[in-house]
Amino acid sequence: MPSASSHLLLSLLLAPCSIIGPAREAPAADPSAETATEEIVISATRTPEPLGIAQATSTVITRERIQQTPFRDGSQADDLLRYVPGVQPSNLSSRYNHPTAQAVTLRGLGSRRALVLLDGVPLNDGFGGWINWSRVPDSLARVEVVPGGGSNLYGTWAMGGVVHILTEHPRAGTGFRSETRAGNLSTYTESLAGRYGTDRLTVSLDYRWYHTNGFITVPPEQRGPVDRRDDSRHENFSGKVAWTIDPRTA
Repeated sequence: MPSASSHLLLSLLLAPCSIIGPAREAPAADPSAETATEEIVISATRTPEPLGIAQATSTVITRERIQQTPFRDGSQADDLLRYVPGVQPSNLSSRYNHPTAQAVTLRGLGSRRALVLLDGVPLNDGFGGWINWSRVPDSLARVEVVPGGGSNLYGTWAMGGVVHILTEHPRAGTGFRSETRAGNLSTYTESLAGRYGTDRLTVSLDYRWYHTNGFITVPPEQRGPVDRRDDSRHENFSGKVAWTIDPRTA
């Protein structure tokens, strides 16, 4: 009569045989399948690199995403940042807030530790660190947010991270855009934009005017004689000139 140890030995010998079989060939790649273009980020290392391999964690707000937000028309850049995790703009939108009270915090390190750039130029006030968001034109192309230490690349202002706002690059040809918007509380916005370009030289101009009577931000039961509407009025004019030395490198 065979012992239990013999049955155990036979089971162990047969077990590998039950899983051995012909290897399946990997499915051939479909040459007609479309290849998605990976997003490129430049703020993480100050050089263009794919978002997937960027050494620093980055968030990119593309033009397509901006158009899908409630702030797509005449938006202030600080309103767009409210969708980014780890970014804390001022509680009150810059549409109504005084410029000296406009700030942004990255990872809770304070407004003086977050660097905001517009096409590579710092927007932070050199003394208080506040940001006049109305200087940002409507022609936004993308916003790159890199939270975390960036002082080795950008200086002490970037200890909490970097917010890099990039505007659209002027294109060859001629174009003009005009838009007028109106709302309650006597809110009006007028935007004008024009561009002209050749193969080598491109010029673009943007103008925006904004006005609102605003509202009283203090609750009714806490209001006093000094409380008034947070009205706001600002204008912004910006331009960009690009010169291509060799059109083949554009």
